[in-house]
Amino acid sequence: MLSLSTLALADTVVQQVRITGNKRIENDTILSYTHIKPGETVSDDVLNQAVKELFMTGYFTDVKVHKEGTDVVIEVE
Repeated sequence: MLSLSTLALADTVVQQVRITGNKRIENDTILSYTHIKPGETVSDDVLNQAVKELFMTGYFTDVKVHKEGTDVVIEVE
């Protein structure tokens, strides 16, 4: 039996990466900073690193990266 904490930390094979809130930076540019691609396995550590990388660009005032099922959603402002 798996606990909820184990499920939350499980790695996920990404089916799709969705970007929301983007107004001025190309989606491909955002993806290049995150290193997250469909078909790859991502962990919570990878998602946290993507947030840091996007903040370090200086392009955004707020960044959130999370999983929705097998999709990764990147929210930027």
